[in-house]
Amino acid sequence: FEKVSVKIDPTSQEIVKMTKLGTFSDTQQAYTVGYGRQFVENMSIGVSAKSVSHQMDTFSQSFMTLDTGFFAKDLLAKNHRMSFMAQNVVAQASGDTADRLPLILRFGNAYSMLRGRINLAMDVSKNSFSGLGFNFGAEYWVVRWAGLRIGIESNSSGIAETTAGFGVKYKNYSLDMSVALHELGMSQRFSASWRFGRSVKTSQRDEAKVLVAQGHELF
Repeated sequence: FEKVSVKIDPTSQEIVKMTKLGTFSDTQQAYTVGYGRQFVENMSIGVSAKSVSHQMDTFSQSFMTLDTGFFAKDLLAKNHRMSFMAQNVVAQASGDTADRLPLILRFGNAYSMLRGRINLAMDVSKNSFSGLGFNFGAEYWVVRWAGLRIGIESNSSGIAETTAGFGVKYKNYSLDMSVALHELGMSQRFSASWRFGRSVKTSQRDEAKVLVAQGHELF
């Protein structure tokens, strides 16, 4: 972005002089650590802590927040998933700012087709600062390890952001990239994840194998 100094005539309120001072950047970063657990076959809960920072020219601010969520699948229909999330339940601010992060309540739905190759999602969110918002996203896995994505984010004022991107995955690792268009222009986002630990499904599968082996020994 270009930085300028503007001199205004106090009588006419017209610009009388504009001086270029160079350029400045707008950098936003977020880091998240989360934990989730599947407590029954089709329901899970989770909690995450995240650090969010924003720097624009000489201004900087950062936040530490806590989020929590609930997830369920196949309750209303096969291949249907829904979730509820509370974001910024606890938020601590630091830096040159008096800003505060809003409490956000979000309810989402997703439906899969073609054995999970196509995923459609829509959610409704309630922001304590700006009211209701709606989001829509679509994902298509071209092959088992690579997929394409598009998304639209809207709020009470209209469409706020549109995104397009792709993701790749290998075993327990995944890498995602997207490009977003919004009122400040264009931005790129990258994320990487690593899944580890035994899931409830894996434990159930191993238990079933043990029971089958025991059955063969008895008969």
